[in-house]
This record gives sequence, C-alpha cells and structure tokens, in this order.
Amino acid sequence: MPPRRTRPCDPRHARPSAQPDPPPGVIPVRDSKAPHGPTLAFRRQAWAAFAEDLKADRQAHQPKIHQTP
Repeated sequence: MPPRRTRPCDPRHARPSAQPDPPPGVIPVRDSKAPHGPTLAFRRQAWAAFAEDLKADRQAHQPKIHQTP
C-alpha cells in the first residue's frame, strides 16, 4: 500500500509524516505528544462505541443551566 500523509488534529503538534494505510476497518490512534511514536489499532466499531460512550458521559455530567424568567 502506498504511504498516506497524516496530519495531527492540532497544528501546533509535529509536522505530518508518511504512514502506511491501516488495514480496512482499523482506526490507528497515536499519542499527540509523541506523533512519531507507535499507534494502537482499534476496530472501527470499537472506536465508534468508545467515542459514543465519551459523548454520553460528557452530556451526563454537564451542569444544568437554570434560566430565570
């Protein structure tokens, strides 16, 4: 497979580097503080479930804003 150019989410982090394409259905995750370090590979379904759990947890813990009339 040809290398793929990747870019960190935050432009203040390291420059993009050439990485091989992950296998189909796999999400590679890297520590943003070590952009050239190893990756953890997650199945797409597992990563989606993890992201949904984070979203649900964040919504459950948001402070309630009370508006006065």
